[in-house]
Amino acid sequence: MTTRDEAIAKAGACIAEGRRVRDSLPVAEAARRAHVAGGPSIEELEQLIAAQRGQQTQTAPDAA
Repeated sequence: MTTRDEAIAKAGACIAEGRRVRDSLPVAEAARRAHVAGGPSIEELEQLIAAQRGQQTQTAPDAA
């Protein structure tokens, strides 16, 4: 049986993998794949994804 901590760790790993895949795609393709009926529009998702990527760039440590 999986413990609570193991389940949380596995869920976190799934979320991280999903974001890695999403971030490897162009914004428009990532938004298209994320779109579900009744949810935010593709255009709204594009804006959200672009904003999240911008925040990651701003907070990423310098490689130098």
